[in-house]
Amino acid sequence: MSGDEGAAGRRRAKIKSVSTELKRVRLRGIDDLDKKGRPQKPVEVPFLEELAQAHCGRLGLRLHGRIAQLRRLLEDGLHAYADAGNERQSDLVESLLFDGDRYMNARHAASLVAKAQRKMDAEASAQRFETRRDLAFDGFADFLVAWPDEGGDPRPTPPSSCEEPEAAPAGGRVEAPAVVPPEPGGPGDTASGLRPARRRALLAGASVSLAVAALLSWQVMARGDGGEDGHGTNPAARSSHTSAGRAQKEPEPPAGKSSSTQLPTGDDLEVTYGFPGFPSDFFDTYTAAFQEKDLGALKELLARPRIAAAPADPALTKLIEARGYFLSGMKFNISLTSAKGNTVDVVRIRPVNIERDEIPVGAAFLLPSQGGDDVRQMSFDMDSESPIARHPAIGEGPEGAPFFQSSRIVVEGGDEAGEAVAADFSTVASAYTFQVAVEYRVDGESYRQLVPGLDGEPGTFRIAANLCPLPGLKPRLGEDELAALGRLRYKNLRAVDRDNIDQGYSLIAQDPGGHGVGEEGC
Repeated sequence: MSGDEGAAGRRRAKIKSVSTELKRVRLRGIDDLDKKGRPQKPVEVPFLEELAQAHCGRLGLRLHGRIAQLRRLLEDGLHAYADAGNERQSDLVESLLFDGDRYMNARHAASLVAKAQRKMDAEASAQRFETRRDLAFDGFADFLVAWPDEGGDPRPTPPSSCEEPEAAPAGGRVEAPAVVPPEPGGPGDTASGLRPARRRALLAGASVSLAVAALLSWQVMARGDGGEDGHGTNPAARSSHTSAGRAQKEPEPPAGKSSSTQLPTGDDLEVTYGFPGFPSDFFDTYTAAFQEKDLGALKELLARPRIAAAPADPALTKLIEARGYFLSGMKFNISLTSAKGNTVDVVRIRPVNIERDEIPVGAAFLLPSQGGDDVRQMSFDMDSESPIARHPAIGEGPEGAPFFQSSRIVVEGGDEAGEAVAADFSTVASAYTFQVAVEYRVDGESYRQLVPGLDGEPGTFRIAANLCPLPGLKPRLGEDELAALGRLRYKNLRAVDRDNIDQGYSLIAQDPGGHGVGEEGC
């Protein structure tokens, strides 16, 4: 046997041992691994302990005891495993190890299995679920064996209560050096009295540009063939919505939805979002479509010869907020400030509770979009198997690289301005309903908060493919997807009356047949 064959054999054996030990942790629960007494005795997991010690040592963490070290390894490892394109497998393993609280597997293992099975596939047989479970554990074990030994944590190291946090420069932002991932693609809050006017000013300052998306939106209406990267449209709304540092109640996702990570809901951040637009006016500008089942609610609007476009008619914007899908995607600014005055290390922002819908063809409203200054940007390809935050074509990091692999967002407790990021969610092939989770660490503990909606509860967002794809997004379509999209046309189409713009922006009826794949300009 050659040296290479021997090394490969030892690696396979180690992966198998780690997978077996992960299943032991699932059955006993990490907090009960050292439990003694009839008939129980401490559970031995030597390979996991070795990986955990190496991981904590590399991060400079002084964690006491194997349970604390194992918890840190598994928490960080699951984050990195998801960021490496294995979101579903990571969610499954996490749902079997966590019970949604800060302690792992505090419930009986069988109840977690039942909950995970309902979440992943309500129709799956027990045998099929066991197969998926075993494959997920084996895959995570394979990842863990390679991940700690590749020379560094693929995510920037967050501050911990067990280490000396690095002092952040003025502005509260720390940039971590880029780290080469183990595999191609990468594994990888101000005082509570912050005034609403100050929050609006922050959003305004963060929103004064994003001109690329404004150009792309005009290209859609003009059916031009220009375009650079085509990363979604940039609808703008007058309102911004906030979660003022209070815990949000997250509903149990129905079967078929991808779940968010099983982290406890925190209240350390004040999370605000708003659509990019003019700081003085916040133009109501949308490019959106509706399902056929919603045509009844649109009857009065569709009967009008003209609909105000800039600003958009309040009746239209209200319906879009309630039922509309933003075409090609949506981009909004997420503002983060410390609600309790502590330093908050944001480790991930991502879409969760994702549900695939039919592409809406009932009615489409193509309005102009406005934009201004740049803020930090991250993009999400919702058509991908694992839509993680990545650097867009125009941004601070390499295009397509996982955002949190090379960048860090630190919200300083004394910084009233906080941090802001423009999150761009795009689709070219389908339609999606989803929520957005902000996951972070405070004093070594991990939490999450969902970006709120109008009522302060977790917001739900909707995007859909444009039947006339943006030039920069069209290359993402395969031949079959392009053909399927080409068979669709909107039942009703309203777009800007370009012949009478001098009289103000308004929408008029247009031929839906001309807005689709294969038509001139599409």
